[in-house]
Amino acid sequence: MNYYYGVADGCYGLSVYGKQFKSREDALHAALVDLKLMMTKKIGSTDTSNDKQAFILATLRDIVKVQINSVQLFFSKLFKCFPQCLVIKLYYW
Repeated sequence: MNYYYGVADGCYGLSVYGKQFKSREDALHAALVDLKLMMTKKIGSTDTSNDKQAFILATLRDIVKVQINSVQLFFSKLFKCFPQCLVIKLYYW
């Protein structure tokens, strides 16, 4: 995974000795959680030459958007499995 704070950056790769994931979605979720944690640690950094706050905050907003979209996609797939009347009953329950 490559990460970038505005000027400073870094990367690390997946390895057969590292964590294994059951699916692509699980790997993406874990990467987003790691990236969000790394970016959150840089909020308010005094190293303004390497850590650009506007870039870090924009990246965090984009991570949240992706996470929200993945949850919405999960529920849209889930509700396609149920009959429409059951979904309506669950909604008003």
